[in-house]
Amino acid sequence: VSCGAPDDDLDEHQIKTLVVQSAPMDVAVQQALFERVVSDQCTRHSIVHSLRWLIERGFRAEASHCRTIALTSGSLAALRVLIMEAKVDVCGMELLEEGTRRTGRNNE
Repeated sequence: VSCGAPDDDLDEHQIKTLVVQSAPMDVAVQQALFERVVSDQCTRHSIVHSLRWLIERGFRAEASHCRTIALTSGSLAALRVLIMEAKVDVCGMELLEEGTRRTGRNNE
């Protein structure tokens, strides 16, 4: 991809265009976009929309992505997109890491 002379700085629009163009081909870009979506304080609607956008461009969601969504946003709609639309197999997935215990009155 040519961006002009090597000394030219890219503006924000050019960077966004390059990211969008490379998303279908680059797994690292897809993963970075996924991490950005879940780390930002986006609305649940925005997360769902963003996940669908990524999936349409070849994002291969895995059980670990479902776990990340569950632990960050807790959005059932986003989990539904990954499980039902992206057909992620979550059978046997552990939500919490081994050794973590819930604390509270009932577990004392």
